[in-house]
Amino acid sequence: MNILIATVGSNPLPVVVSIRAIEPDRLWLLYTSDVEQITNRISEHLKVKLPNCKILPLEIKDHQKAKSIRATLEEIEEDWPNTKLNYTGGTKLMAVHVHSFWKEKGGKPENASYLGSDGRLYFDDIKESLLEEQLPKLYLADLCQLHFNKNPKSGNEHLNEKKLKLAQEIHRFVCDNNFSIYQDHLPPLYGENSLARLDGYDDKIKCDWNAAKEFNFKKTGAFFKKDLSMLFKIFNLEAKSIEEFSCWLEGNSYHRKNSEQKKKANLSNAKWLYGVWLEVWLADQLKQMITCDGRKIFDEVHQNVSIGDKPDDFEMDVVAVCGYRLFLFSCTVDDNDYLVKSKLFEAGNRAARIGGEHARAAMLCLHEEPQSVLQTVQEERWSGYNTLRLFGLDHIKGGSKPCQVVSGQQPRAVTLQQGVEEWVKS
Repeated sequence: MNILIATVGSNPLPVVVSIRAIEPDRLWLLYTSDVEQITNRISEHLKVKLPNCKILPLEIKDHQKAKSIRATLEEIEEDWPNTKLNYTGGTKLMAVHVHSFWKEKGGKPENASYLGSDGRLYFDDIKESLLEEQLPKLYLADLCQLHFNKNPKSGNEHLNEKKLKLAQEIHRFVCDNNFSIYQDHLPPLYGENSLARLDGYDDKIKCDWNAAKEFNFKKTGAFFKKDLSMLFKIFNLEAKSIEEFSCWLEGNSYHRKNSEQKKKANLSNAKWLYGVWLEVWLADQLKQMITCDGRKIFDEVHQNVSIGDKPDDFEMDVVAVCGYRLFLFSCTVDDNDYLVKSKLFEAGNRAARIGGEHARAAMLCLHEEPQSVLQTVQEERWSGYNTLRLFGLDHIKGGSKPCQVVSGQQPRAVTLQQGVEEWVKS
């Protein structure tokens, strides 16, 4: 009988991947009270993926004391020399003493394993390791259930032919001209360092502002009847206002909306024109990426992903999954150093929440020198700085400016696909 003891920590992903790779007939899950819910989610997942496996959760009451850890292990009555151990999860003290106890009981090096940060499953005898492509796949729905106990919702507008075609046309226009020219045709949703005059003051002041409010998109709002015919003429659309654009984009579903819903739709569609198109374009690019031997780089690609309900939902612009690892892409039409850095930092935090050290985060933006921003990130030693990637305007245009920092090496010029493919393999 294939018997496995596995330690459980705060990140369920490596524990699940390791267990599914070993495929035990009987599984002891060692956990502490802090991760009881995570242990329950792991058990529920494994009941579906390994239906013939008997799962035996076992709580370690006081994981801060070696004596308590060992006392709990004494409760396990198994053929220890032939029992396998995976010590990927759990606290350091817990992993050390579980491993030590198992070894004292006659555990064999070839039966002890852990999932490394490089994605390989290593064994103590060092004779072999399982490569990432040899390990079981996890899908976005699996990751969301394991980490949040919730199902994801995806807009996936890159699968909508009308929206994808428009996103591609906007991308082409921005590449042939520049974003500032495109922006001149849009409603002025956002402003940075703009001059404004305050009542009661003679001088103008500099301020940042955000006009992307529902109020401005109701029938009496500032942008409701604004003539946008020059913008839509570029893309051969028969529309003059944001409302007519919403009608074209949403069809009959827009007409069925009440006034409040239409107001929200108009604002949402104005934001789409401003920057969401970049997410749609990127999701389609990632979906199409194929290696030189004809394999798809990603197993699945999703755009506009949310987990949970507003206002506390967890959002991601574009998510791609390869094997069991999640690759999160944050998209912005900004080119400001501070904004790009802050959004990259946010993307890194969100990726870690859903995949721990095995997840990766990148930023796609309109910055002309993404390498300089990423260099700063490396020098500041952000968490996961060596795994973050930053793709800029040249990559969007199909060029090959540097997009990554490798300590001690000169950055190489790569296209968007080359950069993504290299990143996935790293």
